[in-house]
Amino acid sequence: MKYSTSYIYSSREDKMLYVYKKYRNILDGKKIIDIGADRGYLRQHLPDTSSYTNIGFGPDILKEWNLENIPYPFKDKQFDTVLCLDVLEHLENIHAAFDECLRLAKEHVIISLPNAYQNFWNFLKNGKYMGKSSDMKFYGLPKDPPEDRHRWP
Repeated sequence: MKYSTSYIYSSREDKMLYVYKKYRNILDGKKIIDIGADRGYLRQHLPDTSSYTNIGFGPDILKEWNLENIPYPFKDKQFDTVLCLDVLEHLENIHAAFDECLRLAKEHVIISLPNAYQNFWNFLKNGKYMGKSSDMKFYGLPKDPPEDRHRWP
């Protein structure tokens, strides 16, 4: 199955339209959970045939929950599609949260981490990092927690 869209986003809200356009075939008519969903912007793009739940903190969260508290309050494989977008790098227990995404998913898990490509390209082109500090941040899911990190580098 190929996932693509030519839509370009420039805000958190626009990113959810991008996600919908790109993954429409695994979102339409499905039972979806959006973990750490910010304001639940994806909900406005889904058809009525989809079931949408979000979990975390915020004014438009349907199920308030501290994402550090594992397990999450849902049954195994309760959702067709699990979204966890730009969230894992903020959690102390990233591996357990990742495992929860897999536990809740019946079919699909969509995870994203911040992309430092532009900063890296600027570093190669200009010889210096354009961020707030001298250290470049790259996010990943390493086997063991690093000792010095802002959540997860």
